[in-house]
Amino acid sequence: MKTFKTTNRFKSDDGFTLIDMAIALLVIGLLVAPIVHSYHLWEERTMRTNTTDASESVNNAIIAYYHEYKRYPCPADPTLGPNDANYGLELRNIANPYPAAQPCLTPGTIATPNGFNGASRVFIGAVPFKTLKLQPEQATDSWDNKLVYAVTEGQTDHLTFAGGAGEISLQENAVVRHPTILDPAASPDADMVCMNVALLTPGAVPPGEEYIPVNNVHYVVLSLGEDGAGAYADVNAPAPRLACPAAGAQADAENCDNDAVFIYDPPTENACHATTVAGANYYDDLFLDGNISITQTPTKMWDTGANPNDVGSASGYIGLGNENPQAELDLVGNLLAENETATDVTKTGQAIADDFCKPDGNNCFKPESIAGNDPRMSCNNGMGMAGIGSGKAKCQEAILSNVNAAKCPNGQYLLSISSTGAITCATP
Repeated sequence: MKTFKTTNRFKSDDGFTLIDMAIALLVIGLLVAPIVHSYHLWEERTMRTNTTDASESVNNAIIAYYHEYKRYPCPADPTLGPNDANYGLELRNIANPYPAAQPCLTPGTIATPNGFNGASRVFIGAVPFKTLKLQPEQATDSWDNKLVYAVTEGQTDHLTFAGGAGEISLQENAVVRHPTILDPAASPDADMVCMNVALLTPGAVPPGEEYIPVNNVHYVVLSLGEDGAGAYADVNAPAPRLACPAAGAQADAENCDNDAVFIYDPPTENACHATTVAGANYYDDLFLDGNISITQTPTKMWDTGANPNDVGSASGYIGLGNENPQAELDLVGNLLAENETATDVTKTGQAIADDFCKPDGNNCFKPESIAGNDPRMSCNNGMGMAGIGSGKAKCQEAILSNVNAAKCPNGQYLLSISSTGAITCATP
């Protein structure tokens, strides 16, 4: 008998080792990290854009409110939520939009400090979106916090409104990126250092944060940023969701301490401005695209005069279809004057002017020359008017002919009369 020797071979499928897994995860991480970072940057930009868009809507509504009532609205109580009847309403006697020296009412949790020169108080609260005819989401930021609205007390009453009486002091950061090679180690870029606009002295050490005051600011609208320090949530909130930082703890602590001074300093990726890194320079508040200084009374192109039916403008040259007007009203195109209507016989569709002139302002003539009783526009002694020139009628001898004796045959019509008085007839 033969003996067969068998050998058992155990087959095994090779799998991933821990090292393989670690390498794979590392590769995946390297690929995903930029995508995640880009997404976070996009998300941050979107939230900031949405917040500034809301601030812009509020700003436009405040200006429109001023044009209607000749004053700014009072702030709303930031502690109220959607279940309260006064949620989003200005804190004042709202039964009459033109109250006689009726001051704003003061929310119990919001201080009313004096302005930068003490002449008037500054009221601080939430945006009165209902008073401004806005939606609630237009008065909140992307982090569901109420936008802050601070306004000069004297400018919330049409009887005491004065354009030069803004009591808010806005501190704008004066530090800029300045091209130089004085100290490349002070900047993330080799040829840029942080310099103050007032201190660009060759060889000088770049200064730190410096805030230049802009006084006489009428009102400000701002978001207290992603951290929400000092901000009230868009619900019934008796206190801010996060306490306002102590003075000096961070740059934006100035914007929630209930006084009349506010700091504007946009967060940037460089070392020249306040940053969103924890510390004294931390800043994440948002103003309206840098357009944060309302230092003069809003104006609009057209406004009513003493008579509500009269409309005028004090905004200088106005161009219609013309980006570069050269006169008070510079029109490119056609001007249509409507005919009078049955309900308003005062609108006769007339174009009224004292003179009609050439573009250089010379060779003018009076409207009476073509519409009215002007002796220079009549011809006498058998003369006929052949045209207009030099502001008067051009007269020449009229041609007399026995035209009445001539007529066209039946079925024809008169086409013309010659200089001799002969007629020309034509068949239709």
